[in-house]
Amino acid sequence: MQAATGATYGKGQLFRLNYGKPAITFYFPNKGAVRVNLRNEFLDRASGFEYMKYRKEGVRNTEIPEHLADEMINFAANTPLDDIFNVKEVLDFTFKPIATSVNKSKCEICGEYTFERYLRNMNGKLICIPCAGYDKEEDNILWLFHMGK
Repeated sequence: MQAATGATYGKGQLFRLNYGKPAITFYFPNKGAVRVNLRNEFLDRASGFEYMKYRKEGVRNTEIPEHLADEMINFAANTPLDDIFNVKEVLDFTFKPIATSVNKSKCEICGEYTFERYLRNMNGKLICIPCAGYDKEEDNILWLFHMGK
């Protein structure tokens, strides 16, 4: 999405929300928001390809036979966009930029400083994400894109 839109995390225009959904919301100041997500039917059809069976087993893209990757690419390339994506206006969308702060606290398990927005409250203790048993890298992506200022 960064390459396609020019929005980046560094410019504060792209946010990863970690909801585990293959979706993105585009927000246009003073114009509104549009949400785009992959259709369940497309994902169901895609899951039947042998390529996806390898992926479900945790095989890296680069280790899957090229002809299976080509088959998957051709399937996606030859499917009409309306059969791949749902696109709808989000009428009640409110943009709330993620607050940034240098405030930090020590994780009450490992003792390392952690920026407060990344701490989790578990049973009254402030705990960093790894100690809380939450691994952000395992999540799928829901991105919120804010164009302009």
